[in-house]
Amino acid sequence: DVDMPVINGIALLELLSPYTFKVVMLTGHEKYAIQAIKHQVMDYIIKPPSFNNIAENIKKYKTTNSKNIPEPKSNLNLDNRVFLSPIAGVTDLPFRLICKEQDCGMLYTEMVNAKALCYDDLNTKKMLKIEEEEHPVAIQIFGSDPEYMGGAAKILNSYPNEILDINMGCPAPKVVKNGDGSALLKNPELAAKVLKAVVGNSEKPVTLKIRKGWDDTCINAVEIAKIAEDCGISAIAI
Repeated sequence: DVDMPVINGIALLELLSPYTFKVVMLTGHEKYAIQAIKHQVMDYIIKPPSFNNIAENIKKYKTTNSKNIPEPKSNLNLDNRVFLSPIAGVTDLPFRLICKEQDCGMLYTEMVNAKALCYDDLNTKKMLKIEEEEHPVAIQIFGSDPEYMGGAAKILNSYPNEILDINMGCPAPKVVKNGDGSALLKNPELAAKVLKAVVGNSEKPVTLKIRKGWDDTCINAVEIAKIAEDCGISAIAI
């Protein structure tokens, strides 16, 4: 029932609430736009990802022969083994809901800055909105300061996510220049401190996302995986 005029494919929506702001959606996907409006999570320019073949891909991986994959050691009730990767700028609330409608077994949020969360940043908290129909869902955090990472884990104990995930895989320059993301792979000692801080402050299972290494001269996924296991990490994605 929302009047949303479209001009050259750009939908302009002015939402009237305690505050007035405009939402500009550059989208050709009606369902994404409806979800964004419904949950009022978009108060900035949106460039949604391609929605081609989402349902087909989920169906494909649900039926893939997985006899060699061990059963997850978890109390989570997973309908299937299709997990949505946590991807910055992609796995926001509307996108996750669409994937859930297509029977995705496990959802992940975009990565969230632990330090910003500790400082109670409003835009960061908006990224943490989780709807009841999403479950099970994981929240991913990133950072390289054990104090802030542990603090974020403690804050997220009160959130409804089933799993807390740590990002040590992001290669984006704006992330690694601060020593975060995959830059931690260059510093196993600091990585261990970060992992211990998060596991020690989280009441939920903690998982980890890494790369095979920082670069071709530093391939240390096995070393990091062993450190993660010693620190109490429940699962690893490479």
